[in-house]
Amino acid sequence: MNRSRKKNTTTRTFTRLPVQTDTSTGSVSVLQQYSDAAGSSVRTSASIRQVPSLASQPTQGDELVDTAVPSATVPGQEHIAYELDLAEYARELRESDDPLATWAHDDREAYLAELLRFEGRGAHQYLLCRECGSEPAVFRCRDCLDGGILRCRACFVEAHKYLPFHRPQEWNGSYFAPRSLKSLGLRVQLGHSHEANHACVAPASAPGDDFVVVDVNGVHEIGLDFCGCFSSGTRTEQLLRAGLFPATSINARTAATFVVLRHWHLTFLEAKSSVYDYFYSLARQTDNTGLAGLRDRYDEFLRMAKEWRNLQMLKRAGRGHDPEGIAATKPGDCAVLCAACPQPGKNLPQDWLNFPAEKRFLFALFLAIDANFHLKRKAVSSEAKDPGLGDGFSFYEPTAAYMEHVRKHWNMRQARPLSVGDLQLGERYINMDYLFFRSINGSDLVQFFVSYDIACQWHINLWERMNAYENTLLTIDNGSKYFVFLVPKFHLPAHIEACNIRFSFNLTRFVGMTDGEAPERGWSVTNSLAGSTMNMGPGSRRDALNDFFNDQNHKKTIILGQTMLRKVKETAPLVIETQQALLDLEGGFLPETIKAWTDMAVAWEAAASERPASQRQLAEEAAEREQAGTETVGAVRNGMHVTELIAGGLQLEEQQRSLNADTAALGAHATDRQRTALVERSTKLRRKIGAWMEMQLQFFPDVERLRLEDDQARARVAASQSQAVPGVRAGDMQLWLPSVIYPRAVGSHTRLGCTDEILTFEFQMRVGEANEALSTVRRLLLLRSHLYSQKDRNVSGVRANTRSNTRIKVLEERIRRAVAQYQAAWRALRLLGNALNRVDWEVDLRELKADDVRGIPRTHFADPARQRGARSAAPSIDHGAEGLDAAPSQSKRARGTGATNSGLSWIWKHRLKVRMPTHCAKQRYSAPLRDSFEREWEKLPAFIADARRRAGLLLFQQQDDGGGAGEEAQLHDADAPVPLGPPGAVFLPAAD
Repeated sequence: MNRSRKKNTTTRTFTRLPVQTDTSTGSVSVLQQYSDAAGSSVRTSASIRQVPSLASQPTQGDELVDTAVPSATVPGQEHIAYELDLAEYARELRESDDPLATWAHDDREAYLAELLRFEGRGAHQYLLCRECGSEPAVFRCRDCLDGGILRCRACFVEAHKYLPFHRPQEWNGSYFAPRSLKSLGLRVQLGHSHEANHACVAPASAPGDDFVVVDVNGVHEIGLDFCGCFSSGTRTEQLLRAGLFPATSINARTAATFVVLRHWHLTFLEAKSSVYDYFYSLARQTDNTGLAGLRDRYDEFLRMAKEWRNLQMLKRAGRGHDPEGIAATKPGDCAVLCAACPQPGKNLPQDWLNFPAEKRFLFALFLAIDANFHLKRKAVSSEAKDPGLGDGFSFYEPTAAYMEHVRKHWNMRQARPLSVGDLQLGERYINMDYLFFRSINGSDLVQFFVSYDIACQWHINLWERMNAYENTLLTIDNGSKYFVFLVPKFHLPAHIEACNIRFSFNLTRFVGMTDGEAPERGWSVTNSLAGSTMNMGPGSRRDALNDFFNDQNHKKTIILGQTMLRKVKETAPLVIETQQALLDLEGGFLPETIKAWTDMAVAWEAAASERPASQRQLAEEAAEREQAGTETVGAVRNGMHVTELIAGGLQLEEQQRSLNADTAALGAHATDRQRTALVERSTKLRRKIGAWMEMQLQFFPDVERLRLEDDQARARVAASQSQAVPGVRAGDMQLWLPSVIYPRAVGSHTRLGCTDEILTFEFQMRVGEANEALSTVRRLLLLRSHLYSQKDRNVSGVRANTRSNTRIKVLEERIRRAVAQYQAAWRALRLLGNALNRVDWEVDLRELKADDVRGIPRTHFADPARQRGARSAAPSIDHGAEGLDAAPSQSKRARGTGATNSGLSWIWKHRLKVRMPTHCAKQRYSAPLRDSFEREWEKLPAFIADARRRAGLLLFQQQDDGGGAGEEAQLHDADAPVPLGPPGAVFLPAAD
């Protein structure tokens, strides 16, 4: 079988720039620490076949300098062609491509036969032991990799002297029956592991000669002898030195191997399985029938698992090397911290406090607050019965102090160490305040970016509540620290517009591409623990969650280098591509327009809480245009009669397209009324075309001959097929406009009346038609985005969704017709341009493909009329990125939230100045469209700056020592320094 497909490649040109080059770590239940941008843009999957080194560009000394992409006219600009392979050559399928089908077809029978053979003696048909040659060979081991060799009792015990947890089987003449090494006479001697083959002179068996060991292959009863010698230590020490973890230190009769405890620990962290499920899976390995009377050691194994988990946390935190022991452990000492987050004295330069304000973001701490209502706990056990083994050692707050705070301030109105706590009744401020202040209490850091889904309300009286608590552990010196409170990107659209502006990550400087949703990513992994933790006691649950959070941070630390490298590779080309998109967008507007937008952005940065006056002016201008009815500019007309003829022909052409589209959409189940209406429309259109043709003959008399030639050609085709000459539908009648006449005149002695002047007239009208169609496409795309947004927010239920989908479907059809109008105008322009030797129009009016018909990426603002508890009364400017063929039932996730930048289609940035006089360029767009372009223009520079800061944070966070961090911190930013304001201020984000 040979499946092949054509290789598809595309080439992009990027501008080479010096490269500047962010991570999140999980915490939990309420507050989580992460470093810089957790959000990463979604990129098209493709392999770069030829990629020049971006990181090897020259820099000024040891510094990385932000630069803008130069204009195409600037000498020395260097472009690099990236050839992206979007598909690979297919090859002929082989058997190895579907190994499961190959196994089922060719090998399954053989596998089954070998399994049955393994249940019997196989090739071992000898009767006497091959090792001693004197005793019957009837014993084999299930766990040894020796092919099932049969031995006698004595030889088998000798071979398993140091393998006491293997499982023997005895051949009884019909099948292999399970036995135990203890029943065969094996004794395990402790206390003399340093002396091979040395017999203890004072052995002492376990109490009642009854000892059970849990191992990875089952639950075993063994014959165990302790050592009674003076230098052997206590029985607990003998067990531990032999790799056995006793269930108790007083007359232990149960132990677990270190191997099984390690295996259980990893199984809990990866598979999130409970101790109950794990233990009884081991028990079934020993006896899968449950009829052998196996000792139930679940309670003992549960206790050993808890102790093992606690000891591993203390060991990895270095508590075993503290001369004062475990008692000296301070709250939070056992938490695994994020290596990329700023930690004074560890990964910051010595003079980090002396850096200028515009570089302070390199040493800022990003905090995200969130609550998880999936990790609930049932009302089982109590703090007295289950206090836990690591209270306050890592992420969870010490229970006593936390609960005392809750009780004291219960009536108050409304992943870092010591940043996790349980909620008693919803997400109350007293819980969040305690965890927030305890997390940063005593920190030497100066700047904090705090993300919380209700930060807009929570932060208002935060400092007043802090003073009311009157607790030194909950007090910070806010007079010398800077806090910026934001709302995560995913949660922000649910807020009113004021919040969308004041608390947006996308409109805040110095946060890179952070989205503030790091806790949600942690919850997606942690939620699977709910099945086992909900039935735990309070202390056991805290220990389990602390252990899991530490493991998550550990795994993130291990892959930190890979994560940094991946994000660097994503960010560097993104800066280049977005910068080029900014240049393309700015090229479509007058310099004074760009200057006005720039002034507005500067004013926004200076006073983020004030609404720029230019937006009010645009709104007033839009209202005046609507009242005057001059929002849309018509096609160019110079008063000549021939232009009126051509304009009438263009109108008839549009009516033909509309009639054909309605006929095609009629379907097989149309009613008689619908069919009659189409017949009437067709008849009226035919009459209009006939009258227009009579007038056309006054200017183009040769058109009569062209029509006759077409009729004769159609008659010849019908005669060759022995059919009657078919009639021509009104929608298919050829109008013979100059763009159609001229190609028939090429090569003849006459131009059939198509002078250059007449061709120029139609050329100008076609340009106007194309511009008008493109304007209609853009307007309808914006309206479609608004309908999608309204549907996502406000529509629920089958009936309402059906109505909404019907409206969107009608709008999709209007977009298709506008696209068809543009494509017809573009085809005519291509013919007229060749006739007039004009190519300037091709710069702006490109071929419109299906992939080009997509909206502007959605802005970060809500609807203009949207307020709390009220719906939008007018269509909003919501910029979706849906394609032309997006189905109305497309999911919200697929349509996207627009929180990150995506490429603009050329229809939104084609150059207006080439097509029309300069004084008309500003009037071409309506107020809503110019407002949309203005917002898109504001986003691109901010996105470029965010990406560069993300790159800077990435470079800085990769440093392992203070000196290296200091070098990488010497970053130059294209933005002017902006003072952070008075110490302790709650900043309003400024657009970047």
